[in-house]
Amino acid sequence: MLAGGDAHTVAIVRTTTVQPPVLNEDFVITYGNNDFGQLGVNELTTETELAAVALPNSEIRTAVQFEIKQVCAGANYSAILSVDGSVWTWGSNTRGQLGIGNYNDSSTPRLVMIAESISHILCGSDFMFAMTTRTPVVLYSWGNNDMKQLADPTDGSPMRNAPSIAFGIPPDAVSQSISPSICTGGSHGAFVSSDDSSVHTWGSNLYGQLGVNKTSSELLSSSSAVKVTGTSGALGVWCGFGHTLIYKPATLSPGTYNILAWGYNVSGEVGIPVSGEPASATPSTVLYPIVIQQISTSSPGLVLFAALGSFHSIVLQNGAPLPPIAPPAPKASPFAFMYVYPVIPVALVIIIHIAKLNLKKSKAPAQKMFKVSPPASPEIARRQSKFADRVADALNQKRKKMNHQC
Repeated sequence: MLAGGDAHTVAIVRTTTVQPPVLNEDFVITYGNNDFGQLGVNELTTETELAAVALPNSEIRTAVQFEIKQVCAGANYSAILSVDGSVWTWGSNTRGQLGIGNYNDSSTPRLVMIAESISHILCGSDFMFAMTTRTPVVLYSWGNNDMKQLADPTDGSPMRNAPSIAFGIPPDAVSQSISPSICTGGSHGAFVSSDDSSVHTWGSNLYGQLGVNKTSSELLSSSSAVKVTGTSGALGVWCGFGHTLIYKPATLSPGTYNILAWGYNVSGEVGIPVSGEPASATPSTVLYPIVIQQISTSSPGLVLFAALGSFHSIVLQNGAPLPPIAPPAPKASPFAFMYVYPVIPVALVIIIHIAKLNLKKSKAPAQKMFKVSPPASPEIARRQSKFADRVADALNQKRKKMNHQC
């Protein structure tokens, strides 16, 4: 098992003794950026080769046997779940994402104080969730909460450095028969419900990632889980930085399954093709689930694996893909250009072209590249500007690398 953060990777390596008694011992291997101690090697040196995490022997090992059930990684931190149900974290802690009761970074694993045994952990960008083994199953959350991503209507604070129950997700609400049934993204999350297998979302809706057909001016965020229409019967859910993907049986076509997605689509990550120039011909925000691919198969379980990053999606499937889906018809709404194959005003196209030309000299015009509609509030404008700056930095680094190679 392995997991990736913004610029680091975490993996489990298992060794087994040959001679009796047969014992399994797990090691956590990391490599990549280490500015915040996210590699867990008790120093801040970036590693280009595999490095073993400094697991504290006296605290978490039982005799010589220690097994790790799961690893996950956020933007600049890492976490592991032991088979004994304990959670350990290390790396950046600026938003309390380590859950250790303070905001100090740590370059070695620290125990998260949860009074219950944990069966599953999830790492968002700078927040975490943990699912209990007991029944009824509840979720604990901690870390950044500026967009209500901790799913706790009782806590309006912008961040939390210790675990607390996520009251916005009812007990036993998450399906235990579907995998994966829950996911976290940049500042939102989603799960498949235990009743009708419909998808529910919570957290940020800055780019329509909640999938409830509301713009950020209508619903900026939600601390309680909201149901996404048209998702009943979902067989899996995955979260990217600002988008969500599911797959489910097609309602009117037996033997056919649909892959649906919604949310941020500035780079085509939702699955709506980007063709030609300018890139703004593609909707940057998809506010509700749309079918991006149909698959014909005689048995379920056709999606073997999916992974969503900040600006891309990967799906591994074993069914036969059907012809591409026709783009949906535009909605009769003032915001229709935001979610289905828009007709962009000529003035906006010119602005985007100018922004692309200037991007080589400065990252500031990137704000024009990705701003397809006037901001609903100064706060939304600030977040969009910050996001555009991150994208611009990534593009500039990529161009510099390509120029150096040439």
